[in-house]
Amino acid sequence: MKRIPNQHAAWLLANLRFYNGDHWQEGTGWTGPTVPETHTQYGHTMQLLEKIFVSRNSIAQAVNQHVAGVLGNPPRWTITGGDDALMQEAEMLLTTWLANQQGYAARTLSKETKLCSPLEVVNLATKHALLTTRGGLRFFVANPDSAEAAQNEPASADTNQYNLPILPAEEAINQIFIHNPDPRQAAVFVDENTMTTVGLYTYQEDKVQKAELSYIGRDGNTILLILDETGIESGAKLPLGRRLMHYEIERPLFITEQIRAAQKALNKAETMTSKNLDVGGFLERVFLNAQPPGTWEKNSQTGIEEFKPLPLEIGPGLTTFISGMEEARPDGSRTYATPSALFREPTNPEAFTDTSDHYHASILEQCGQLHTLLANEGNISGESRSQARDAYKKSLLETKPEADKALVWLLETVLALTAVLSGQPGRYEALAVSVDCQLDLGIITSDEVTQTVQAHGAGLLSRETAMSKIGVTDPTAEKQRIQDEQVELNNMASNDNDTEM
Repeated sequence: MKRIPNQHAAWLLANLRFYNGDHWQEGTGWTGPTVPETHTQYGHTMQLLEKIFVSRNSIAQAVNQHVAGVLGNPPRWTITGGDDALMQEAEMLLTTWLANQQGYAARTLSKETKLCSPLEVVNLATKHALLTTRGGLRFFVANPDSAEAAQNEPASADTNQYNLPILPAEEAINQIFIHNPDPRQAAVFVDENTMTTVGLYTYQEDKVQKAELSYIGRDGNTILLILDETGIESGAKLPLGRRLMHYEIERPLFITEQIRAAQKALNKAETMTSKNLDVGGFLERVFLNAQPPGTWEKNSQTGIEEFKPLPLEIGPGLTTFISGMEEARPDGSRTYATPSALFREPTNPEAFTDTSDHYHASILEQCGQLHTLLANEGNISGESRSQARDAYKKSLLETKPEADKALVWLLETVLALTAVLSGQPGRYEALAVSVDCQLDLGIITSDEVTQTVQAHGAGLLSRETAMSKIGVTDPTAEKQRIQDEQVELNNMASNDNDTEM
Protein backbone atom coordinates (compact mmCIF):
# COMPACT_ATOMS: atom_id res chain seq x y z
CA MET A 1 0.00 0.00 0.00
CA LYS A 2 1.59 3.24 -1.19
CA ARG A 3 -0.40 5.21 1.39
CA ILE A 4 1.62 3.78 4.27
CA PRO A 5 4.70 6.05 4.67
CA ASN A 6 8.16 4.44 4.75
CA GLN A 7 6.56 1.01 4.71
CA HIS A 8 9.72 -0.65 3.37
CA ALA A 9 12.31 1.90 4.53
CA ALA A 10 15.54 0.30 5.72
CA TRP A 11 15.83 2.64 8.72
CA LEU A 12 12.30 1.78 9.91
CA LEU A 13 12.97 -1.95 9.82
CA ALA A 14 16.37 -1.43 11.47
CA ASN A 15 14.82 0.53 14.35
CA LEU A 16 12.19 -2.14 14.97
CA ARG A 17 14.81 -4.89 14.90
CA PHE A 18 17.15 -2.99 17.22
CA TYR A 19 14.34 -2.50 19.72
CA ASN A 20 13.32 -6.17 19.60
CA GLY A 21 16.89 -7.34 20.19
CA ASP A 22 18.07 -8.25 16.68
CA HIS A 23 21.28 -6.23 16.51
CA TRP A 24 23.12 -8.53 14.10
CA GLN A 25 20.58 -7.96 11.30
CA GLU A 26 22.14 -10.39 8.80
CA GLY A 27 25.52 -8.75 9.32
CA THR A 28 24.49 -5.15 8.64
CA GLY A 29 24.72 -4.44 12.37
CA TRP A 30 28.47 -5.21 12.39
CA THR A 31 30.74 -2.26 11.57
CA GLY A 32 34.06 -3.89 12.42
CA PRO A 33 36.62 -5.26 9.96
CA THR A 34 35.86 -8.29 7.82
CA VAL A 35 36.85 -9.73 4.45
CA PRO A 36 35.32 -8.33 1.23
CA GLU A 37 31.97 -9.75 0.18
CA THR A 38 33.62 -11.14 -2.96
CA HIS A 39 36.07 -13.20 -0.89
CA THR A 40 35.53 -16.96 -0.93
CA GLN A 41 35.61 -17.05 2.88
CA TYR A 42 33.17 -14.16 3.38
CA GLY A 43 30.22 -16.37 4.39
CA HIS A 44 32.32 -18.44 6.81
CA THR A 45 33.86 -15.30 8.31
CA MET A 46 30.45 -13.73 8.93
CA GLN A 47 29.23 -16.93 10.58
CA LEU A 48 32.17 -16.82 12.98
CA LEU A 49 31.53 -13.13 13.69
CA GLU A 50 27.85 -13.78 14.37
CA LYS A 51 28.82 -16.52 16.81
CA ILE A 52 30.91 -14.15 18.95
CA PHE A 53 28.75 -11.03 18.38
CA VAL A 54 27.61 -9.35 21.62
CA SER A 55 25.09 -6.51 21.90
CA ARG A 56 23.85 -4.17 24.61
CA ASN A 57 20.37 -2.87 23.86
CA SER A 58 20.68 0.80 24.78
CA ILE A 59 18.05 1.72 22.16
CA ALA A 60 15.39 -0.38 23.88
CA GLN A 61 16.43 1.04 27.26
CA ALA A 62 16.04 4.61 26.00
CA VAL A 63 12.67 3.96 24.32
CA ASN A 64 11.26 2.13 27.35
CA GLN A 65 12.51 4.85 29.71
CA HIS A 66 10.90 7.57 27.58
CA VAL A 67 7.53 5.83 27.35
CA ALA A 68 7.60 5.06 31.08
CA GLY A 69 8.20 8.75 31.70
CA VAL A 70 5.04 9.64 29.77
CA LEU A 71 2.72 6.71 30.52
CA GLY A 72 4.32 4.98 33.51
CA ASN A 73 1.97 6.73 35.92
CA PRO A 74 -1.79 6.27 35.42
CA PRO A 75 -3.05 9.20 33.32
CA ARG A 76 -5.60 11.50 34.95
CA TRP A 77 -8.80 11.85 32.98
CA THR A 78 -12.07 13.64 33.65
CA ILE A 79 -15.47 13.86 31.99
CA THR A 80 -17.40 17.11 31.61
CA GLY A 81 -20.31 18.49 29.62
CA GLY A 82 -23.36 16.50 30.72
CA ASP A 83 -25.60 16.00 33.71
CA ASP A 84 -24.14 14.28 36.76
CA ALA A 85 -25.94 10.98 36.20
CA LEU A 86 -24.71 10.67 32.61
CA MET A 87 -21.16 11.60 33.55
CA GLN A 88 -21.14 9.03 36.36
CA GLU A 89 -22.48 6.39 33.98
CA ALA A 90 -19.78 7.15 31.41
CA GLU A 91 -17.06 7.23 34.06
CA MET A 92 -18.11 3.82 35.38
CA LEU A 93 -18.14 2.35 31.85
CA LEU A 94 -14.70 3.71 31.00
CA THR A 95 -13.14 2.73 34.33
CA THR A 96 -14.31 -0.86 33.89
CA TRP A 97 -13.24 -0.98 30.23
CA LEU A 98 -9.75 0.33 31.01
CA ALA A 99 -9.32 -2.26 33.75
CA ASN A 100 -10.30 -5.17 31.50
CA GLN A 101 -8.33 -7.02 28.83
CA GLN A 102 -9.81 -4.96 25.99
CA GLY A 103 -6.51 -4.48 24.17
CA TYR A 104 -5.17 -6.59 21.31
CA ALA A 105 -1.49 -6.60 20.31
CA ALA A 106 1.33 -8.76 18.97
CA ARG A 107 3.52 -10.64 21.40
CA THR A 108 7.17 -9.63 21.58
CA LEU A 109 9.43 -11.65 19.25
CA SER A 110 6.47 -13.70 18.05
CA LYS A 111 3.79 -13.73 15.38
CA GLU A 112 1.26 -14.64 18.05
CA THR A 113 -1.12 -12.09 19.55
CA LYS A 114 -2.34 -11.40 23.07
CA LEU A 115 -5.06 -9.62 24.99
CA CYS A 116 -3.93 -6.82 27.27
CA SER A 117 -5.20 -3.60 28.82
CA PRO A 118 -6.07 -0.64 26.56
CA LEU A 119 -3.37 1.45 28.24
CA GLU A 120 -0.77 -1.19 27.34
CA VAL A 121 -1.89 -0.90 23.71
CA VAL A 122 -1.40 2.89 23.85
CA ASN A 123 2.00 2.23 25.45
CA LEU A 124 2.99 0.00 22.51
CA ALA A 125 1.69 2.51 19.96
CA THR A 126 3.78 5.24 21.61
CA LYS A 127 6.89 3.06 21.32
CA HIS A 128 6.16 2.63 17.62
CA ALA A 129 5.89 6.40 17.29
CA LEU A 130 9.36 6.79 18.81
CA LEU A 131 10.83 4.14 16.51
CA THR A 132 9.00 4.95 13.26
CA THR A 133 7.35 8.40 13.82
CA ARG A 134 3.91 6.69 13.73
CA GLY A 135 2.05 4.56 16.25
CA GLY A 136 -1.26 3.15 15.05
CA LEU A 137 -4.46 2.46 16.99
CA ARG A 138 -7.54 0.75 15.61
CA PHE A 139 -10.94 -0.08 17.10
CA PHE A 140 -12.80 -3.23 16.19
CA VAL A 141 -15.94 -4.88 17.51
CA ALA A 142 -15.96 -8.55 18.49
CA ASN A 143 -19.23 -10.37 17.91
CA PRO A 144 -19.23 -14.10 18.67
CA ASP A 145 -22.66 -14.51 17.09
CA SER A 146 -21.72 -13.10 13.68
CA ALA A 147 -18.21 -12.89 12.25
CA GLU A 148 -19.31 -10.17 9.84
CA ALA A 149 -21.24 -8.11 12.36
CA ALA A 150 -19.35 -4.86 12.04
CA GLN A 151 -18.69 -5.15 8.34
CA ASN A 152 -22.16 -4.87 6.78
CA GLU A 153 -23.62 -1.75 5.19
CA PRO A 154 -26.73 -0.65 7.13
CA ALA A 155 -30.04 -0.58 5.31
CA SER A 156 -31.07 2.72 6.94
CA ALA A 157 -30.13 5.17 9.66
CA ASP A 158 -31.98 3.10 12.26
CA THR A 159 -29.54 1.81 14.88
CA ASN A 160 -31.17 -1.62 14.79
CA GLN A 161 -30.15 -1.99 11.14
CA TYR A 162 -26.40 -2.16 11.84
CA ASN A 163 -26.60 -5.96 12.05
CA LEU A 164 -25.00 -5.72 15.49
CA PRO A 165 -26.68 -7.18 18.57
CA ILE A 166 -28.30 -4.56 20.81
CA LEU A 167 -26.82 -5.01 24.29
CA PRO A 168 -26.92 -3.12 27.57
CA ALA A 169 -24.16 -0.51 27.64
CA GLU A 170 -22.14 -2.38 30.29
CA GLU A 171 -22.16 -5.48 28.05
CA ALA A 172 -21.76 -3.64 24.75
CA ILE A 173 -18.54 -1.94 25.81
CA ASN A 174 -16.97 -5.34 26.48
CA GLN A 175 -17.33 -6.16 22.77
CA ILE A 176 -15.07 -3.24 21.84
CA PHE A 177 -11.32 -3.83 21.50
CA ILE A 178 -8.41 -1.53 20.70
CA HIS A 179 -5.62 -2.86 18.48
CA ASN A 180 -2.03 -1.72 17.94
CA PRO A 181 -1.17 -2.77 14.37
CA ASP A 182 2.33 -3.01 12.96
CA PRO A 183 3.34 0.46 11.64
CA ARG A 184 4.02 -1.17 8.26
CA GLN A 185 0.36 -2.17 8.07
CA ALA A 186 -1.46 0.98 9.14
CA ALA A 187 -1.56 4.73 8.59
CA VAL A 188 -3.81 7.77 8.82
CA PHE A 189 -3.48 10.04 5.79
CA VAL A 190 -5.24 12.85 3.93
CA ASP A 191 -6.87 11.99 0.61
CA GLU A 192 -5.87 14.90 -1.65
CA ASN A 193 -8.92 14.54 -3.90
CA THR A 194 -11.52 14.92 -1.16
CA MET A 195 -9.27 16.50 1.52
CA THR A 196 -10.64 13.90 3.91
CA THR A 197 -8.68 12.16 6.64
CA VAL A 198 -8.64 8.40 6.06
CA GLY A 199 -7.63 5.60 8.40
CA LEU A 200 -6.06 2.51 6.78
CA TYR A 201 -5.21 -0.96 8.04
CA THR A 202 -3.96 -3.72 5.72
CA TYR A 203 -3.91 -7.43 6.45
CA GLN A 204 -4.14 -10.88 4.89
CA GLU A 205 -7.05 -13.23 5.35
CA ASP A 206 -6.96 -16.70 3.77
CA LYS A 207 -3.99 -15.53 1.65
CA VAL A 208 -6.08 -12.66 0.26
CA GLN A 209 -4.79 -9.13 0.73
CA LYS A 210 -7.43 -6.89 2.34
CA ALA A 211 -7.67 -3.34 3.57
CA GLU A 212 -9.85 -1.68 6.20
CA LEU A 213 -10.71 1.99 5.66
CA SER A 214 -12.53 4.50 7.81
CA TYR A 215 -13.40 8.08 6.88
CA ILE A 216 -16.06 10.69 7.61
CA GLY A 217 -18.96 10.77 5.15
CA ARG A 218 -20.81 13.88 3.99
CA ASP A 219 -23.50 13.33 6.62
CA GLY A 220 -20.90 13.28 9.43
CA ASN A 221 -21.13 9.54 10.01
CA THR A 222 -18.05 7.33 10.08
CA ILE A 223 -17.83 5.04 7.05
CA LEU A 224 -16.07 1.72 7.64
CA LEU A 225 -15.17 -0.28 4.53
CA ILE A 226 -13.49 -3.64 3.99
CA LEU A 227 -11.77 -3.91 0.60
CA ASP A 228 -10.32 -6.95 -1.11
CA GLU A 229 -8.60 -7.39 -4.45
CA THR A 230 -11.90 -7.09 -6.32
CA GLY A 231 -13.29 -4.01 -4.58
CA ILE A 232 -15.61 -3.31 -1.63
CA GLU A 233 -16.35 -6.49 0.28
CA SER A 234 -18.50 -4.98 3.02
CA GLY A 235 -19.00 -1.85 5.09
CA ALA A 236 -20.83 -0.04 7.84
CA LYS A 237 -22.00 3.48 8.63
CA LEU A 238 -21.55 4.48 12.28
CA PRO A 239 -22.58 7.72 14.08
CA LEU A 240 -19.37 8.31 16.06
CA GLY A 241 -19.37 12.09 16.26
CA ARG A 242 -16.98 12.54 13.31
CA ARG A 243 -14.38 10.21 14.80
CA LEU A 244 -12.46 7.62 12.79
CA MET A 245 -12.05 4.00 13.79
CA HIS A 246 -8.30 4.53 13.30
CA TYR A 247 -5.84 6.86 14.99
CA GLU A 248 -2.15 7.60 14.70
CA ILE A 249 0.23 8.88 17.37
CA GLU A 250 2.75 10.97 15.46
CA ARG A 251 5.94 12.65 16.64
CA PRO A 252 9.48 13.38 15.34
CA LEU A 253 11.76 10.37 14.99
CA PHE A 254 13.32 9.50 18.35
CA ILE A 255 15.82 6.84 17.24
CA THR A 256 17.82 8.67 14.60
CA GLU A 257 20.65 7.58 12.30
CA GLN A 258 23.15 8.99 14.80
CA ILE A 259 21.73 6.84 17.59
CA ARG A 260 21.78 3.74 15.38
CA ALA A 261 25.44 4.43 14.53
CA ALA A 262 26.27 4.80 18.24
CA GLN A 263 24.46 1.53 18.98
CA LYS A 264 26.53 -0.29 16.36
CA ALA A 265 29.77 1.14 17.77
CA LEU A 266 28.68 0.12 21.28
CA ASN A 267 28.00 -3.43 20.08
CA LYS A 268 31.44 -3.58 18.45
CA ALA A 269 33.05 -2.60 21.75
CA GLU A 270 30.99 -5.22 23.61
CA THR A 271 32.02 -7.87 21.06
CA MET A 272 35.70 -6.95 21.38
CA THR A 273 35.40 -7.17 25.17
CA SER A 274 34.07 -10.71 24.82
CA LYS A 275 36.81 -11.61 22.33
CA ASN A 276 39.43 -10.18 24.67
CA LEU A 277 38.05 -12.42 27.42
CA ASP A 278 38.72 -15.44 25.22
CA VAL A 279 42.26 -14.24 24.55
CA GLY A 280 42.86 -13.74 28.28
CA GLY A 281 41.31 -17.03 29.32
CA PHE A 282 42.84 -19.15 26.56
CA LEU A 283 46.33 -17.75 26.02
CA GLU A 284 47.86 -18.03 22.58
CA ARG A 285 51.33 -19.67 22.61
CA VAL A 286 54.04 -19.47 19.97
CA PHE A 287 57.05 -21.84 20.19
CA LEU A 288 60.28 -20.76 18.51
CA ASN A 289 63.03 -23.23 17.51
CA ALA A 290 61.09 -26.00 19.28
CA GLN A 291 60.78 -29.58 18.19
CA PRO A 292 57.19 -30.76 18.70
CA PRO A 293 56.76 -34.13 20.42
CA GLY A 294 56.86 -37.07 18.04
CA THR A 295 58.93 -39.93 16.67
CA TRP A 296 61.22 -40.54 13.71
CA GLU A 297 60.02 -43.36 11.50
CA LYS A 298 61.51 -44.80 8.33
CA ASN A 299 59.31 -44.43 5.27
CA SER A 300 58.72 -47.95 3.96
CA GLN A 301 58.75 -46.75 0.36
CA THR A 302 61.61 -44.24 0.30
CA GLY A 303 63.68 -45.59 3.15
CA ILE A 304 64.10 -42.05 4.47
CA GLU A 305 63.41 -41.31 8.10
CA GLU A 306 60.48 -38.94 8.59
CA PHE A 307 59.30 -37.11 11.70
CA LYS A 308 55.77 -38.00 12.84
CA PRO A 309 54.47 -35.34 15.28
CA LEU A 310 52.29 -36.28 18.23
CA PRO A 311 49.66 -34.08 19.97
CA LEU A 312 51.10 -31.61 22.46
CA GLU A 313 49.55 -32.55 25.79
CA ILE A 314 49.16 -29.61 28.14
CA GLY A 315 46.98 -28.87 31.13
CA PRO A 316 46.77 -29.28 34.92
CA GLY A 317 48.93 -32.05 36.38
CA LEU A 318 50.85 -32.69 33.16
CA THR A 319 54.58 -32.34 32.58
CA THR A 320 55.61 -31.50 29.04
CA PHE A 321 59.15 -31.46 27.66
CA ILE A 322 60.00 -29.27 24.69
CA SER A 323 63.35 -29.81 23.04
CA GLY A 324 65.15 -27.65 20.51
CA MET A 325 65.02 -28.42 16.82
CA GLU A 326 67.85 -30.59 15.52
CA GLU A 327 70.14 -28.68 13.14
CA ALA A 328 72.91 -29.91 10.84
CA ARG A 329 76.33 -28.24 10.96
CA PRO A 330 78.53 -27.69 7.89
CA ASP A 331 80.96 -30.37 9.11
CA GLY A 332 78.19 -32.94 9.18
CA SER A 333 77.71 -32.96 12.93
CA ARG A 334 74.32 -32.10 14.45
CA THR A 335 73.26 -29.69 17.19
CA TYR A 336 70.06 -28.49 18.82
CA ALA A 337 68.58 -24.98 18.77
CA THR A 338 67.53 -23.25 21.96
CA PRO A 339 63.71 -23.34 22.17
CA SER A 340 61.59 -20.49 23.56
CA ALA A 341 57.90 -19.76 24.02
CA LEU A 342 55.97 -16.52 23.50
CA PHE A 343 52.60 -15.78 25.03
CA ARG A 344 50.20 -13.21 23.58
CA GLU A 345 48.85 -11.15 26.46
CA PRO A 346 45.25 -9.85 26.26
CA THR A 347 44.56 -6.15 25.72
CA ASN A 348 43.64 -4.09 28.76
CA PRO A 349 39.82 -4.44 28.85
CA GLU A 350 39.40 -0.79 29.85
CA ALA A 351 39.94 0.20 26.23
CA PHE A 352 36.74 -1.63 25.31
CA THR A 353 34.66 -1.06 28.44
CA ASP A 354 35.34 2.68 28.34
CA THR A 355 34.32 2.76 24.68
CA SER A 356 31.15 0.82 25.43
CA ASP A 357 30.24 3.15 28.28
CA HIS A 358 31.00 6.18 26.10
CA TYR A 359 28.57 5.16 23.38
CA HIS A 360 25.94 4.06 25.90
CA ALA A 361 26.15 7.52 27.48
CA SER A 362 26.04 9.10 24.01
CA ILE A 363 22.76 7.34 23.23
CA LEU A 364 21.21 8.36 26.54
CA GLU A 365 22.39 11.95 26.11
CA GLN A 366 20.87 12.18 22.61
CA CYS A 367 17.62 10.83 24.06
CA GLY A 368 17.64 13.37 26.91
CA GLN A 369 18.28 10.71 29.55
CA LEU A 370 21.74 11.55 30.83
CA HIS A 371 20.22 11.98 34.30
CA THR A 372 19.95 8.18 34.61
CA LEU A 373 23.75 7.93 34.57
CA LEU A 374 24.10 10.66 37.20
CA ALA A 375 21.87 8.84 39.69
CA ASN A 376 24.81 6.90 41.16
CA GLU A 377 27.38 9.71 40.91
CA GLY A 378 28.04 11.06 44.38
CA ASN A 379 30.15 14.03 43.26
CA ILE A 380 27.54 15.56 40.94
CA SER A 381 25.98 18.81 42.14
CA GLY A 382 22.26 19.22 42.60
CA GLU A 383 22.25 21.88 39.88
CA SER A 384 23.75 19.43 37.36
CA ARG A 385 21.17 16.82 38.27
CA SER A 386 18.39 19.38 37.89
CA GLN A 387 19.64 20.42 34.44
CA ALA A 388 19.87 16.80 33.30
CA ARG A 389 16.34 16.09 34.53
CA ASP A 390 15.12 19.25 32.78
CA ALA A 391 16.47 17.92 29.47
CA TYR A 392 14.57 14.69 30.12
CA LYS A 393 11.37 16.62 30.84
CA LYS A 394 11.69 18.60 27.60
CA SER A 395 12.12 15.34 25.71
CA LEU A 396 8.99 13.87 27.32
CA LEU A 397 7.00 17.00 26.48
CA GLU A 398 7.47 16.22 22.78
CA THR A 399 5.46 13.03 23.29
CA LYS A 400 3.03 13.92 26.08
CA PRO A 401 0.61 16.07 23.99
CA GLU A 402 0.32 13.28 21.41
CA ALA A 403 -0.34 10.70 24.12
CA ASP A 404 -2.96 12.99 25.70
CA LYS A 405 -4.78 13.42 22.37
CA ALA A 406 -4.63 9.69 21.64
CA LEU A 407 -6.24 8.88 24.99
CA VAL A 408 -8.96 11.49 24.43
CA TRP A 409 -9.77 9.87 21.08
CA LEU A 410 -9.66 6.44 22.70
CA LEU A 411 -12.08 7.22 25.52
CA GLU A 412 -14.51 9.36 23.52
CA THR A 413 -14.65 6.88 20.63
CA VAL A 414 -15.26 3.89 22.87
CA LEU A 415 -18.19 5.76 24.44
CA ALA A 416 -19.58 6.57 20.98
CA LEU A 417 -19.26 2.92 19.91
CA THR A 418 -20.89 1.78 23.15
CA ALA A 419 -23.85 4.04 22.43
CA VAL A 420 -24.24 2.50 18.95
CA LEU A 421 -23.98 -1.08 20.22
CA SER A 422 -26.50 -0.39 23.00
CA GLY A 423 -29.03 1.03 20.53
CA GLN A 424 -28.58 4.62 21.77
CA PRO A 425 -26.39 6.38 19.16
CA GLY A 426 -25.21 9.78 20.31
CA ARG A 427 -26.07 9.15 23.96
CA TYR A 428 -22.67 10.35 25.21
CA GLU A 429 -22.02 12.96 22.51
CA ALA A 430 -22.52 15.87 24.91
CA LEU A 431 -19.68 14.61 27.08
CA ALA A 432 -16.07 15.68 26.66
CA VAL A 433 -13.09 13.74 27.99
CA SER A 434 -9.89 15.51 29.00
CA VAL A 435 -6.66 13.61 29.70
CA ASP A 436 -3.46 14.66 31.42
CA CYS A 437 -0.59 12.14 31.35
CA GLN A 438 1.41 12.36 34.57
CA LEU A 439 5.10 12.66 33.74
CA ASP A 440 7.48 10.53 35.80
CA LEU A 441 10.83 12.33 35.97
CA GLY A 442 12.48 9.74 38.18
CA ILE A 443 13.47 9.77 41.82
CA ILE A 444 13.01 13.14 43.52
CA THR A 445 15.97 14.13 45.71
CA SER A 446 15.50 15.32 49.29
CA ASP A 447 16.81 18.78 48.29
CA GLU A 448 14.14 19.07 45.59
CA VAL A 449 11.43 18.05 48.05
CA THR A 450 12.64 20.70 50.51
CA GLN A 451 12.67 23.39 47.81
CA THR A 452 9.14 22.46 46.72
CA VAL A 453 7.81 22.54 50.29
CA GLN A 454 9.43 25.95 50.83
CA ALA A 455 7.96 27.30 47.58
CA HIS A 456 4.51 26.10 48.63
CA GLY A 457 4.94 27.64 52.09
CA ALA A 458 5.91 30.96 50.49
CA GLY A 459 2.76 30.91 48.39
CA LEU A 460 4.66 30.42 45.11
CA LEU A 461 3.11 27.01 44.36
CA SER A 462 -0.34 25.61 44.91
CA ARG A 463 -0.70 22.52 47.06
CA GLU A 464 -1.71 20.44 44.03
CA THR A 465 1.31 21.58 41.98
CA ALA A 466 3.62 20.97 44.93
CA MET A 467 2.24 17.45 45.33
CA SER A 468 2.83 16.73 41.65
CA LYS A 469 6.44 17.97 41.85
CA ILE A 470 7.28 15.66 44.75
CA GLY A 471 5.83 12.61 43.01
CA VAL A 472 2.18 12.37 44.12
CA THR A 473 0.44 10.78 41.12
CA ASP A 474 -3.10 11.88 42.01
CA PRO A 475 -3.01 15.18 43.95
CA THR A 476 -6.81 15.54 43.93
CA ALA A 477 -7.31 12.18 45.65
CA GLU A 478 -4.43 12.91 48.02
CA LYS A 479 -5.98 16.26 49.01
CA GLN A 480 -9.25 14.46 49.76
CA ARG A 481 -7.44 11.91 51.93
CA ILE A 482 -5.71 14.72 53.84
CA GLN A 483 -9.07 16.42 54.42
CA ASP A 484 -10.60 13.13 55.58
CA GLU A 485 -7.74 12.57 58.00
CA GLN A 486 -8.12 16.10 59.35
CA VAL A 487 -11.84 15.58 59.90
CA GLU A 488 -11.09 12.30 61.68
CA LEU A 489 -8.50 13.98 63.91
CA ASN A 490 -10.90 16.81 64.75
CA ASN A 491 -13.61 14.29 65.67
CA MET A 492 -11.19 12.38 67.89
CA ALA A 493 -10.14 15.60 69.61
CA SER A 494 -13.78 16.57 70.12
CA ASN A 495 -14.56 13.16 71.66
CA ASP A 496 -11.57 13.45 74.01
CA ASN A 497 -12.78 16.86 75.19
CA ASP A 498 -16.27 15.51 75.82
CA THR A 499 -14.82 12.65 77.88
CA GLU A 500 -12.77 15.00 80.06
CA MET A 501 -15.80 17.17 80.72
